[in-house]
Amino acid sequence: MTHPRKTIRDAIQTALTGLTTTGSNVFQNRVFPFESGDFPGLLIYNGDEESEPGGNDAGVQTFDRQYNCMVEGYVKAASASIDDTLDSIAEEIETAIAADRTLSGACGYCFTSATEFEFNADQNKRTGIVRLTLTVLYRSTI
Repeated sequence: MTHPRKTIRDAIQTALTGLTTTGSNVFQNRVFPFESGDFPGLLIYNGDEESEPGGNDAGVQTFDRQYNCMVEGYVKAASASIDDTLDSIAEEIETAIAADRTLSGACGYCFTSATEFEFNADQNKRTGIVRLTLTVLYRSTI
């Protein structure tokens, strides 16, 4: 059985693949660092989740869950316009999620609840990161 979080991450990856800035550089594995050909790119991974009993549907206990799925956009800082590029990535992610709030039925509702920016000024690895928290509401029986 596939956990609903996996189904949701897959749906988010599908929704975000092919965006103008990041193209097909969309990954779910945060163990391996980005290679030079992966920039700009997106990384999708689990954040926190809270749940509470949601009711009893036809004799089956359900749980209402609030899952924070993290999406990070990575850019090599090759120019002074890194903020503009990170803003573009964030806007493209937000637009794609807004176009299908249920992620093709994988959840009840999904929205961007937070955005953070990070910069690495190390001479050899200058990168910028935009981190969006996608809050996903869903109901499960597990």
